[in-house]
Amino acid sequence: MLSLANGTWAKADRLLLIGAVSSISFFVFNVLWQVDFAKTMPDGTIVLVSDFLSFWMAARQVLMGMPEVPYDINAFIGVQELYNDPGVFFAFFYPPMYLMMITPLGFFSSTTAYIVFQAFNAVALSVVMKKIARHWLAVFLVFGSPAAYMSMMNGQNGLLTAFLFGAGLLCLQSRRLVLAGVFIGLLTIKPQLGVLIPFALLAGGYWITFLSAVVTTFLFAGASWIVFGSDTWLAFLQQIPAAQLAMTDGFLPVYHLASVFGFIVGIGGSVGVASVLQFMFGLFLVVITVWTWRKQINFEAKAIVLLSASTLISPFIFVYDLTLLSLAIAFLAGGRANQKLPPWTTTLCATALLITGFSFGIAQTFLIQLGPLAGLLVLIVGLRLAVFSEGTSQVTANRTATQFQGL
Repeated sequence: MLSLANGTWAKADRLLLIGAVSSISFFVFNVLWQVDFAKTMPDGTIVLVSDFLSFWMAARQVLMGMPEVPYDINAFIGVQELYNDPGVFFAFFYPPMYLMMITPLGFFSSTTAYIVFQAFNAVALSVVMKKIARHWLAVFLVFGSPAAYMSMMNGQNGLLTAFLFGAGLLCLQSRRLVLAGVFIGLLTIKPQLGVLIPFALLAGGYWITFLSAVVTTFLFAGASWIVFGSDTWLAFLQQIPAAQLAMTDGFLPVYHLASVFGFIVGIGGSVGVASVLQFMFGLFLVVITVWTWRKQINFEAKAIVLLSASTLISPFIFVYDLTLLSLAIAFLAGGRANQKLPPWTTTLCATALLITGFSFGIAQTFLIQLGPLAGLLVLIVGLRLAVFSEGTSQVTANRTATQFQGL
């Protein structure tokens, strides 16, 4: 217990061993999972039956000249019947920008498309992780992270959205303000993850990045409108209520939602109560984010608070979206001010990662969703770093003022 409290368990050789074992294990389990849920068609082709099926089928519909089909639930069910068991359906609730982004996947077979998609995302995120943490061991936060594994196992886009978010913050940290806005604008493929970003940018005075993100968003949306036409966008907008009902009317099991909303409903709360509590907690997160980003503190603290709070702000958060917490931990590892943080922060971050691995199974069995706890633990670490770095910044400012007075 003392080792957990003082953080002495987190030695480099142990982290290397844990990361290597986790990465190899997750890779093997992922291969076995894909084989188990793959379906061999009469022509001998193999189709992966997971969330990735909706991405691949949506891309195929675009290439067939029917980009609006993924947004017509009945029509999309029809095109999936050949691959799914009765009663199984993978919806496509993403905006047309994302549909345009994944269209090239339709040129490949299901398995090849999956490998290309996940490999590109994993490599891109690994590069960003290494640059943030300033050490190659950070790649284990991708390949050895339970949340990232859940994303790859289900063929989801958790690695892609984490890459876009992380690249945006990395560019912001290095003062490449326009490029940061471009990455943030591209993150609108999953808008619920970026709810807090405008508050952070405006509070921090990053007007150029904010404007760059707005322009990128409009150009991105405009390009998809030019490519797909008005009918596809209208179909997407008409589908939004159905997407909301999927979350509240039982179409989507509550144990899939790693949010405050999912926790409240899971323990027996009504949808109305859960929605109100999620909204109230969201307001608190906005205040915390604005408070942090307004202060003259190190960037790592701001990034950790924003990333962790972004996993808590929306009711529509899944376990694989918690890959953002790996980014937060990478910022903590790469920060210069983290050396004087309490040692228990290391154990807190490790606990958060473990929770992302067990939250889905616990929720599936007991209907208790622990996913929000992972984000909350990392948020505590970020706030602690913010308070510490504020004190450090104040001391530095006082020393500078004293030096000028002595000239």
